[in-house]
Amino acid sequence: MESPRAIDFWEGRMYILDPGANQIWRYDPSGGAYPGMPLEYFTGERRPDISRALDFAITNEGDIYLLLQEGWSSNSRARIFSRSPSSASRRDSR
Repeated sequence: MESPRAIDFWEGRMYILDPGANQIWRYDPSGGAYPGMPLEYFTGERRPDISRALDFAITNEGDIYLLLQEGWSSNSRARIFSRSPSSASRRDSR
């Protein structure tokens, strides 16, 4: 991990936002802990740029909302990824 910024949990798994690595890491639980290596949430060649992500949240349905800081202004926008990030399921909300 390069620069972990936020943590959230969904269905017992721990997710860590790491804008420096341009990734969200997923840890699967085992015996009440998270001992294994993380798995990449975004895989494949078409990974989104989340290097400017400030925070994130996971809904009860498993959708991921990213809060991004755009430029030097105070303008922000949210990006939404459904549970299957490789299926072109990104929606931008401005």
